[in-house]
Amino acid sequence: MNTTTPPPRALLLVAPGCPHCASLLELLCQEVKGGSLARLEVANIASDPEPARQRGVRSVPWLELDGLAFEGSMTPGELREWLSFPPEARLERWMEKALEEGRMRQVETLVRERPEILDLLLGLLEREEAAVSIRLGAMAILEEAAGGGALSRLVPRLGAIATNGGTAARVDACYLLGLTGTEEARPWLESCLGDENPELREVAREALATLGGEPSE
Repeated sequence: MNTTTPPPRALLLVAPGCPHCASLLELLCQEVKGGSLARLEVANIASDPEPARQRGVRSVPWLELDGLAFEGSMTPGELREWLSFPPEARLERWMEKALEEGRMRQVETLVRERPEILDLLLGLLEREEAAVSIRLGAMAILEEAAGGGALSRLVPRLGAIATNGGTAARVDACYLLGLTGTEEARPWLESCLGDENPELREVAREALATLGGEPSE
C-alpha cells in the first residue's frame, strides 16, 4: 500500500498588471512540473471575483496551499520551504506565523472548521522560546474552544504539560485544565497543589475551584 503523503494543491488569486502575481505564478508552475505541487488553480479576480469574495481577499497575490492562506509574494526559497513540510508540520508552522503576525482570526476560523488541530496549539504553548504574541493568541483560541467542549478531549495532553512542561507552559496548562469542566482534569490539578512554584499552586487551586467541589483526599 502506498503511504506517501500526496503533494499539496494550490489556489492562486491574481490581478492584471500585478508583477508579483506573475512571478509567483511562474514559481508555482515550476513546482507543478517538478511534482512538488499536485494541482494549481489560478483565478483572475478582475474577471472572476467570486473566489476572492468568498475568502475575503483584498490584495494579491494570494495563495492557498491545502486550505492555508498566504498573502503577498514569496521567494523561491520560501515557497520550496513551505512545500517541503509534511502536512502537520506545515499547519503548525502556519499557525505559529499567523499568530506571530497578529492574524489570530485566520487561525480561529481554521480551528472552528477543524477542531482536531487544537493539539497543535498546545505544541506552540510548550515552546518556552515562543513569542508573547504566539502564546497569547494560542491561549485565546484554546479558551474559546473550552466553551464548545472541544478542549475536554485534550485533558491527558494538558495534564502531561502541567506536570512535565516548562514553567510558563505548566501554568497555562493548569488554567486550561480548569476550563475543561471535566472530572478527568481533577487529579492532574491536585498533583500540582504541592509544587514548589507558588504561581502554579495558585492557578491549580483556582482551576479546581472552577471545577467545583473540594480537592480529593
